[in-house]
Amino acid sequence: TKCRNAKTVLSHLSGFARPGTVTVIMSALAPDKGTLLRILAGRTTTGKIKGEILLNTNLAGQEELKRISSFMEQTDAHSPYATVVEALRFSATLRLPRG
Repeated sequence: TKCRNAKTVLSHLSGFARPGTVTVIMSALAPDKGTLLRILAGRTTTGKIKGEILLNTNLAGQEELKRISSFMEQTDAHSPYATVVEALRFSATLRLPRG
């Protein structure tokens, strides 16, 4: 049975990112970007995800997505003196396990 309040937030998406590069995701609606990034980083805890996420043509699971991807929340504190790369490295250092 369908939930009465169910709604589709994202549909019919595709894309790619080159390894070792910074990729920008742009959208007119802020919730769209956040939802997509949380799914790609394996951070979703609510809702239902249908479809496939492929990495190098292989199906990717939530644990693999958590291990290989991340993003910085808009609400994170950012230094105005850091470059984009420095900000990403700083964020990754705080979020990733040591070793």
